[in-house]
Amino acid sequence: MKVLKRKSYAIMKENYGAQIRKDYGDETIDNSNYKFQSMTKEDYQAFKCLEQEIIELLIEATYIGNPSSPLAKQLVTKHKQWLMYTWNDYTEEAHAGLAEIYITDDSFSHYYNQHIEGGAQFLRDAIMHYLGKET
Repeated sequence: MKVLKRKSYAIMKENYGAQIRKDYGDETIDNSNYKFQSMTKEDYQAFKCLEQEIIELLIEATYIGNPSSPLAKQLVTKHKQWLMYTWNDYTEEAHAGLAEIYITDDSFSHYYNQHIEGGAQFLRDAIMHYLGKET
């Protein structure tokens, strides 16, 4: 399990490290990385299962196309739960900020769009809707 976590950490750091450090600061990211590295085997498995559920919901919800639907709300709720595995402090502002990164940073966009075209934009829109931050 430690090998899987190290591999996941290395991939996340390579793909997203510079951007998230720029947006959230070294201390926040170091704390998040520590929390990730400290996960138990059970927590890591739950984290990965939840990640898969999010992808499945994203595909279905994006296909339907309504970011204010009950399915989109379920997606946003699961996304928040997933973040809590690695975030020490959740705020709606931080969640909304991350949602914006999903559409402005190609590496983040690619992660969601590889599963369904428009997935990153849909996830961003659903998060913004359910956080009451639509513009």
